[in-house]
Amino acid sequence: MEIRARGVDVSSNNCGGTGKVDFAAVRRAGYTFAMIRVGYGVQDPKKGFYPYISKSFVPQMEDAAAAGLDVGVYWYSKAAAPGQARTEARALLDAVKPYRLSYPAAFDFECEQYIRGWPPGKQLDVIDGFLGEIEAAGYYGALYMSQSPLDDLRRYAPGRVDRYDCWVAQYAPRCTYSGAYGMWQHHGDWPGYVGTVEGVAGAVDLNDCYKDYPAIMQARGLNGYPKPDAPTAPETPPEVPDYKLMYEAAEARAEAAEARAARLEATIAQAAALLKTEV
Repeated sequence: MEIRARGVDVSSNNCGGTGKVDFAAVRRAGYTFAMIRVGYGVQDPKKGFYPYISKSFVPQMEDAAAAGLDVGVYWYSKAAAPGQARTEARALLDAVKPYRLSYPAAFDFECEQYIRGWPPGKQLDVIDGFLGEIEAAGYYGALYMSQSPLDDLRRYAPGRVDRYDCWVAQYAPRCTYSGAYGMWQHHGDWPGYVGTVEGVAGAVDLNDCYKDYPAIMQARGLNGYPKPDAPTAPETPPEVPDYKLMYEAAEARAEAAEARAARLEATIAQAAALLKTEV
């Protein structure tokens, strides 16, 4: 597949846990987009489940845009049920309202230990919960997963997986995912595949992109972009005034005015005659 763009994905974990990325240097190094983490879910024994917005989110969004990078976002999920996934999606949607996203809003569904015990149907229900909420709000959703568990889900229910644009993580010489995908994360913090780029201290995730996402978002009016203009109706030729009707209407008004004046004159004459008689 043709590589259309190269980019990074970042969070507060980068640059020694500060999240302070020099996006201008990233841009000079030839990378043209950034996927920025909005936040993540929290499973707290006392408080229950709640979404948390990363402190690095707003600075990274603003700095990446100022450097001229195309920007998308992702949410690191900790949802254990579809309802919790929808809560995460709504938190993302609230956070991105001030921005236009030229890249997808992705659901980062990691293959953590607690997820590995889930049946495939439950995993897909959680994925649908998040991405369904994203799409209903007029945003372009994408599913981020590692290649192996993503292929497992696809073997189980290809139709449910293939309906989503996929962002595949696989640290290898090539991506071997069996389905279609729009982005491939090929380097990160992994032996033999440590990602490095000017502007980011330490390891960073590197991605290849195979779709023209900015054109897709603008053409479809997604991710905060205005909807394409509706087809305009053909112009109606200007009406030519009917001067004959205009003249006849004016003449009728004049005649009516003359009649009113005559009646008024007669009334005045009658009143004058009455006054003379009384005298």
